[in-house]
Amino acid sequence: MDQQALYVVADCSGSMAEPGKTAVLASLVSYVRTCERLGTLPAWCSQVKLVAWSDQARLLELALQAPLPALTCGGRAESATLFALLMQDGARTARILLLSDGGIDPVGQRAWQTWRAGYAGGAPELRAIAVGADATLPALEVLVGKGRLFAAEDIGVALHDWAAHQEAPQADPWCLADTVQAASIETDDWA
Repeated sequence: MDQQALYVVADCSGSMAEPGKTAVLASLVSYVRTCERLGTLPAWCSQVKLVAWSDQARLLELALQAPLPALTCGGRAESATLFALLMQDGARTARILLLSDGGIDPVGQRAWQTWRAGYAGGAPELRAIAVGADATLPALEVLVGKGRLFAAEDIGVALHDWAAHQEAPQADPWCLADTVQAASIETDDWA
C-alpha cells in the first residue's frame, strides 16, 4: 500500500476566533496527534503535518510529545498562501483534512476549485470537518466535494474510513428527512 502524508489544515481565520470554535479546533488537532502518537492512524498515513492557515499558511513543526501551542485566530483565509505552502512542501499526492467553519468567500471557493482542477492526474484527496454550529456546510462541500464533509464528532470516521483507494464514502444523512427520503426510494423499488 502506498503511504501518503496527511496534512491537517487548521483554519485560523477571524471567523474561527470564537472561544468555542478554537476549543473544538484544538480538540480535533489533539485527536489526530493522539492517534499518531498511539500508532492508530490508518496504514496509508506516513506522517502528519499540521498547518495553521489564515492570511498566511505555516507548518507547525512539533515533536510528537510536545504540547500544541495556542491557535490564535484572526485575518482572512487566503487560499493562495495555503496552496503555495502545499505545493512547496510536496503535497501533490497527499491527503488534506481541512478543519474549518467554511467562512470562505466565493472568490476563495473558486480558487479552491481552480486549484483542484489544475492537477493533471488528480488533485490531493480532500476531506473537511465542519467546526461550529454556524459552519457553512454548502461552502465546505464546494471546497472538498460531495460526501467528503464530516461533523466534528465524526473525525474518527473521516480518518479511519478513508480507505487507500476509496474515491468518496457514502455520505451519512444530515437530518431525518434524508433518511426518510432514502427509505421511501428503496420502498418504491419493491412495488
